[in-house]
Amino acid sequence: MNWEEYADMVSGKGKEKSLALKDLETLVIFLRRCNHALLKASDESYLLREICMALVAMGGYALCWVGYREEDEGLSVRKVACWGDGKDYLENMQVSWAETGPGSGTPTGSATRTGKTFLNRELESSSRGSSEEWILAAVEHGFRSVLSIPLIVEGRKKPIGALTLYSFAKGAFGERECLLLSNLAGDVASGIDHLHQKLERERVEEALRMAEARYAGVLENTGTGTILIENNEYIRFCNATFEKMTGYTREEILGRKKWKDFVVPEDVKRMENYHVWRRTEPGRAPSVYECQFLNRKGEIKDILMKVGMVEGSLMSVASFMDITEAKKARNLLHEREAQLAAIVNHLPGPVFVRDIKGRVIFANHRLVSQSGYNPEGEYCYSIFYKRKKPCTGCPVGRVFAGETVRKEVFFPEEGRWYEVIYAPLASFDGTVGRVQAVFMDITERKAAESALMIREESLREENRRLRSAMQERWHFGGLVGKSQVMQDVYERILKAASGSSSVIIYGESGTGKELTARAIHDMSERVRGPFVAVNCGAISENLAESAFFGHKKGAFTGADRDKQGYLAAADGGTLFLDEIGEIPLAMQIKLLRALDGAGFTPVGGTETLKPDIRVIAATNRNLYDLLRENRMREDFFYRIHIVPIRLPALRDRKEDLPLLMDHFFNKYGAGRVLPPVTGKLLEAFSSHDWPGNVRELQNAVQRYLSLGNLDFLGEREGFAEDEGEAEKVGALVPRVDAYEKKLIVEALHRHQWHRENAAESLGIHRKTLFTKMKKFGLLNEN
Repeated sequence: MNWEEYADMVSGKGKEKSLALKDLETLVIFLRRCNHALLKASDESYLLREICMALVAMGGYALCWVGYREEDEGLSVRKVACWGDGKDYLENMQVSWAETGPGSGTPTGSATRTGKTFLNRELESSSRGSSEEWILAAVEHGFRSVLSIPLIVEGRKKPIGALTLYSFAKGAFGERECLLLSNLAGDVASGIDHLHQKLERERVEEALRMAEARYAGVLENTGTGTILIENNEYIRFCNATFEKMTGYTREEILGRKKWKDFVVPEDVKRMENYHVWRRTEPGRAPSVYECQFLNRKGEIKDILMKVGMVEGSLMSVASFMDITEAKKARNLLHEREAQLAAIVNHLPGPVFVRDIKGRVIFANHRLVSQSGYNPEGEYCYSIFYKRKKPCTGCPVGRVFAGETVRKEVFFPEEGRWYEVIYAPLASFDGTVGRVQAVFMDITERKAAESALMIREESLREENRRLRSAMQERWHFGGLVGKSQVMQDVYERILKAASGSSSVIIYGESGTGKELTARAIHDMSERVRGPFVAVNCGAISENLAESAFFGHKKGAFTGADRDKQGYLAAADGGTLFLDEIGEIPLAMQIKLLRALDGAGFTPVGGTETLKPDIRVIAATNRNLYDLLRENRMREDFFYRIHIVPIRLPALRDRKEDLPLLMDHFFNKYGAGRVLPPVTGKLLEAFSSHDWPGNVRELQNAVQRYLSLGNLDFLGEREGFAEDEGEAEKVGALVPRVDAYEKKLIVEALHRHQWHRENAAESLGIHRKTLFTKMKKFGLLNEN
């Protein structure tokens, strides 16, 4: 019923007029409730619930509800608002606007899917023989008529949902009633759409307010000129930096200036496109670009702009960075690069820059001329060496690690030598991504070096001749002698000093094993390192590991501080192991592991140390006997037994006695009047067998110089130049001392100077033996 129809009814008379007035009153009340709902509505659920309540109350319907179409997988209809009897009916009913499937035939689903009104005025009749659950449930609930009207916004094809009414009366929903309800449904759809737009506007405005509040403090302190731009291009916010850049105040800018008022005309069109694309085609407009900027004085500045959209709005934020000086610096850099390129292109040798894959990205004119074409883009190994794969000895791996490498190469086609300098080229972040190679012609230098090498070979030959004439030498390091056997020893020492292998020195006690070891050390490359001498026979077995490897404080009882072992002390130098045969088997295993590079750990420590040591060992025993007796490990033996040197006994080189006597006379007779060396003295020295070797000779000379008496370790009688001295020898105490000394020396000789074994054979303690050896001057080093 439209307004004209209502007017006709109101102008009638009698009963029809009374009915019309009643209907009009009902309509007015209904419209007032709808208007109240629209004014109070903050969301569509409230609005629709109020309309449902008004329809049930004013129209006398049993149930009214509104559902929205969903685009989910099941194409369901979401219940938004309802009022009246039968809420449990709606809760149990599945509604879908799909063509088939559960809930597809319901009134609301049909109206939503087709966009046409669904009307059934006789549900009870329709339920007979029907299998549709919604009809059976509706009839069971007492409903007899149903009307569902699609909610379609004008100008759109798809309904947003449907308004559905149920009535307990059979034959309800007449033609005029349906017309009125259809008009109402259209108004409801329009109201919902307007509400959506209102809420969206409020949401956008709130987002803008929140964005301004959130970004205002940040944008003021960005260090760049920053503005917020409305969709209509006007500036909504600007910070103090932007004011300073433009020369305008904030009041002159906000709402009065567009962003393009500050851009040179040549850049406006391009940036207007960006403005539109950023709002209509996200991702098409660049976020960072350059342009030219105009300030109030008409000055033009080069600007780097960064622009992005404010989330949830059509507003964008733009930052302006003045890069005028930076562009000047960049142009200057380009000029300098051009100058540098001119220098590089006029170098006499090839120069190129390659990337990490070996491709040439720059080649100077000399390389282009030499190659006959521009080799940029080709692999360097293909250009220079005609190879298909990278060179095996190429040092670029080290260069990419940051090292500058020099390498000499020869090009047979040219017959010329070049020194190539490979230098790393680092990026701004410090990473090396390119290598520069500069070739310098060194052909003339190589020719000079070749001549120098010929000269060096001549000098080496002369050195060999000098070494062959070394037989005339009588002094070598701390050793004295010019006999042939000593000349052979000197030659062995030279060979051992030139290498780095382990050395084993054989010789009786007193032949000079430690002097030989020191001579090897002093003539080797390790001369600047320490020389650590260890008397293995003087180390007790339970302290051997601590002595060699050291210990940490608290490692055992009495370890009140950290102590460095022999191996750590000899790092970078030479470790001399005297009496190597006295090392226990268990200690041999640990020493072998340490010397083979596995390192060692101090007693009580956790850190593994790996010192750089050269081992020189010495012994007066036959190590092969120790191997047979299982007192030396075979692997330990072969580790130390690489370069053997055998020192002759003094009795086998008595021709060196005059040199040795002269040496010791000068050494110990300095500052005193020396007794004459008579023929009788020389005969006595020559006729003695010298079981103690050079050490015994040294002691005998010392005694002779001190007492004027020649005593060969308690022989039947001493030799004295002054017969008056012979009477002194007959005194009791000297005779007892001489005899005691003789017994000690004999015991030491029998046991190859092994103190523990010698003390045991004499029936005395090892410390007592040590005291007496010190008393009789028997502790001099080999």
